[in-house]
Amino acid sequence: MTKAEDTKCARRGGSCSGYFTSVKFLLYLCHSLSSWGDRMWLFAVSLFLAELYGHSLLLTAVYGIVVTGSVLILGAVIGSWVDKNPRLKVAWTSLVVQNVSVVICGLVLMMIYLYKTELLSLYHGRLLVSS
Repeated sequence: MTKAEDTKCARRGGSCSGYFTSVKFLLYLCHSLSSWGDRMWLFAVSLFLAELYGHSLLLTAVYGIVVTGSVLILGAVIGSWVDKNPRLKVAWTSLVVQNVSVVICGLVLMMIYLYKTELLSLYHGRLLVSS
């Protein structure tokens, strides 16, 4: 084996431990976990909303329309804000807003599930749907 081939083999053998600590791998891992968490939240919200409205997909459809409508209405405004501000500030702000929103939605869903029977008795269940 030549010296160049020996160096390649040493790099290949030692690259496993180095790859798992490289910036590239950590960036891919962070993106994968973030995407997985977002998809799990969207899946869980649709299940919660279907359970709330008596195993119907009406609230899930309304949720989808509201999310899509807000993207259509606010997309240009947020895009121009992203272009005008430093990327790190935008990233931190979006992460904080997203995480706070998820916490608020989780707390609202928890309160709705805890007091579901009381909410069903108020206004013939209309208050449950509006919340």
